[in-house]
Amino acid sequence: MKYHKISCILIILICTLSLFAVSGAERNGNTVKIRGRGVCYMDPGITTETASLIAKYDALNDILNVAGIYFERNDSLLNEKMKRDQIALLLGNTLDVFIYREGEENLDGYPTYTSYVTTEIDINNLNRHILESNIDNHKRYVLVSEKKRLESLFGKIKSMGLTTSRISEDFIQDLIAKLTATEWTNKAYREKSEGVRMDYYLIALDYDNRYEAAYLGLADTMIRIGRYTDLLNRLTSILIADPLNFPALYAKRGEVFLHLKQYSQAITELEKAIAMAPDYADAYCILAAVHIEMRNNSEAYRRFLQAIEADRNFYRPFFQRAVLFRREGKYDDALRDLDHAVRLNPMNAITFFNRGIVLYLLGNLEKSLEEFSKAIYIDELTPEFFFNRALVYKKMDMMRRATDDYRTYLLLTKKELSRETYAELVEQWLENENTVPLFKDQ
Repeated sequence: MKYHKISCILIILICTLSLFAVSGAERNGNTVKIRGRGVCYMDPGITTETASLIAKYDALNDILNVAGIYFERNDSLLNEKMKRDQIALLLGNTLDVFIYREGEENLDGYPTYTSYVTTEIDINNLNRHILESNIDNHKRYVLVSEKKRLESLFGKIKSMGLTTSRISEDFIQDLIAKLTATEWTNKAYREKSEGVRMDYYLIALDYDNRYEAAYLGLADTMIRIGRYTDLLNRLTSILIADPLNFPALYAKRGEVFLHLKQYSQAITELEKAIAMAPDYADAYCILAAVHIEMRNNSEAYRRFLQAIEADRNFYRPFFQRAVLFRREGKYDDALRDLDHAVRLNPMNAITFFNRGIVLYLLGNLEKSLEEFSKAIYIDELTPEFFFNRALVYKKMDMMRRATDDYRTYLLLTKKELSRETYAELVEQWLENENTVPLFKDQ
């Protein structure tokens, strides 16, 4: 029986390599459709429902391998050359996987539950993920954590096909709990509503309370919606239970304390994170932000430098340091950092916007106008962009364009006003000679 099951596994691997690596990927315009197959051996104690979930994730492993091979061979589709394991890292648990056929089969005389799955990968989205993972230290940390966890789960699934003993009930229950948590976290990654995303992460953590990537996703979501106390309690609970394995969670606790203006506690937590993970550059940036709030700018500069030394492709320390330079009137230094930030992240509208502000403060109106226009080209819904460009047009005596941009600013910020009120506000703004630019530092 042992060798019979192993021979089945070899047949599956050969079929996978011969079929899916060649015909399992199909491009249609800007989308690549990937097909995969997964198997769960129907050993005693494994229910159909359990087998379905296990087979699905065995198929996900297959899909990640096929996708990695496809994009490695067709690297002209990507903005930079990527190896197959890097592709698997980027895609990880973010794919929307659809089971188009599943059921019990007989594989060379051995009963199995087989899932045939498919997913679609948008090439533009994949290129965006490549850029973000290159320049965002925190995102890359989450991706690596998720990949390590997935690899562990895939290994456990494969081990089920190699054992000659009955699989223990505890093993199956633990595996199913972790796979269920992975399912809910996948839903959270793809959900747009912050509130629903938070609920999905919470469900995931109910199934696996050691799921680091889910904690980090929950933390980022709860920070965005201001649920600081709830998040702090949850992070405190896991770090008391397991204080040595989650450096990024200490950093998130530090970020929560920053928002709560409890700066000494924030520093303590962030120092723990840095001691445990010196290459986690995001912690240095949060620590720098704490020192800025404490009016300790020299220490903030030191921490930004440490973040850069830890990860020279990290976008955030250059941007945040540029903001601090600007506030201190060090405009040339601010421009240098913003120029570097633009090279790292050429599609970030806020960077162009801030570069426009510095150039405006330097009196270079024409170049300032160019930067605000670039920001608007990338993002047409942020009112501050139109306000500041309107201000530049006004300074350059281009009143019609100034009026158009200021009217757009009003439409984006005061949607319920009458046409007459709009006209009055525009007139008042044109007559005000003391108008100053709006700032947006996040």
